[in-house]
Amino acid sequence: AQVDHHLFGPGRAYTLESTHIYFADLARLYGLTHGADYFDGRTRNSFTEMAGAAAAPLVSGAPFDLVIMAHSTPDPEPGWPGPSLTNALPGGPIAFGIAEQGAAAAATALRIAAEYAAAAGARRSLVLVLEQSVLLHDLPLPSGVMLPERDSVAAIVVDAAEPAGTVTPRQFADVAPEEVRTVLSEALGDATEVIAGPGLDPGRRSPPWRHRAPRSGRCGP
Repeated sequence: AQVDHHLFGPGRAYTLESTHIYFADLARLYGLTHGADYFDGRTRNSFTEMAGAAAAPLVSGAPFDLVIMAHSTPDPEPGWPGPSLTNALPGGPIAFGIAEQGAAAAATALRIAAEYAAAAGARRSLVLVLEQSVLLHDLPLPSGVMLPERDSVAAIVVDAAEPAGTVTPRQFADVAPEEVRTVLSEALGDATEVIAGPGLDPGRRSPPWRHRAPRSGRCGP
């Protein structure tokens, strides 16, 4: 029913002593260290702050039954984005997050929102896709992993009572690169356009449809 995109600046500096202690303890579990000056000069937008800003225009509207937060990058600061949304949004919606799925997290969130609407009677849902550009370690990234260039949130309102369009998310696991063309052709038939995310060469791997690429520095679909 509604889609909004929010971009954020560099964010706030790390100042809380508890945050330093938390990350030092976390690093120690994996044989890493954080010096007292590790966070000097680093800034961040926490998921709690980003989610709150994205939800702010919706607090005076119709009630929500469900909030789903999806992200491919970790929260740069421990916080409570889910409970903060439950408190802020009308209706006191159930809130939970989806992680560890890379760019597929956004599609998973949309699929779960649709399934909740069908099976649990969730009349109105909010899907938040969060990306942030701060990575709190200096280790090299795995091959093929792209870090976002900007902190951003895509806010998607799913409301059967006020539809602006339809979305039918379908996901396929364990698809080898050479199988992409066949899987897409069988699943989408005579579709005319595809947006190819990271890792998919539209010229080689997808059927001969019209292709669009996501903006540079964006990890999600």
